[in-house]
Amino acid sequence: MEISIGADVHGTDGKIGDLTRVIVDARSRRVTDLVVKQGGLLGHERIIPLTHVVRVADDGVHLDFTEKAAETMDGFAEGRRGPNPDYVGPPSHDLQGTYQGNMALDQAVAAGSAAGLGAAGKPMGYPGGEQLDGDFDQRPAVSKGTDVLTNDGEKAGDLGEFCFDHDTGAVTRIAIRKGLIMKHDVDIPLEWMGDIGANGVLLNAPKGQVEAHIEAAERAS
Repeated sequence: MEISIGADVHGTDGKIGDLTRVIVDARSRRVTDLVVKQGGLLGHERIIPLTHVVRVADDGVHLDFTEKAAETMDGFAEGRRGPNPDYVGPPSHDLQGTYQGNMALDQAVAAGSAAGLGAAGKPMGYPGGEQLDGDFDQRPAVSKGTDVLTNDGEKAGDLGEFCFDHDTGAVTRIAIRKGLIMKHDVDIPLEWMGDIGANGVLLNAPKGQVEAHIEAAERAS
């Protein structure tokens, strides 16, 4: 079955949060990870690999672990990605993005200063556990509102619906959101989907063709 951005996400013990965005392998154009927001408006976003999805139902996406377990997953922040399967250095040392707490803890453990505080950890993060993917362009995050661009460099609009297969991560539907007050989505042919990168979703059609398609779809609705 397919998953859409905005779906409810459930663990084995109840609702975990909402699917706010996804992370895509830009080379294969397949979704690899879910970004799930816990705790409402001021909550935290967690990166959850697609492999943890066990089923998709009318009430949303179901994972194979509890809400508490989800809180241990890597946090999401703009400009930060993980995990990077090719990374071989000390993970927390390379965590140079928005959060460096693990690096500080590792240094403290290595120096022995945390011994009396009940803290534990692996000096410098070895043999691994968290890592920063330095090649952000290869793992772009996509959400509703992401720019949709034409192949002549023009913006066609904002991304509306974005759906993908829960087994393979293959994209099954993309739509452009139109309207100022009464917003609605216009589906774009999947064969028009080109690259997905840090700048947004790139279509392999010119702006004129995309606009003509949208106008025809709106007249027919």
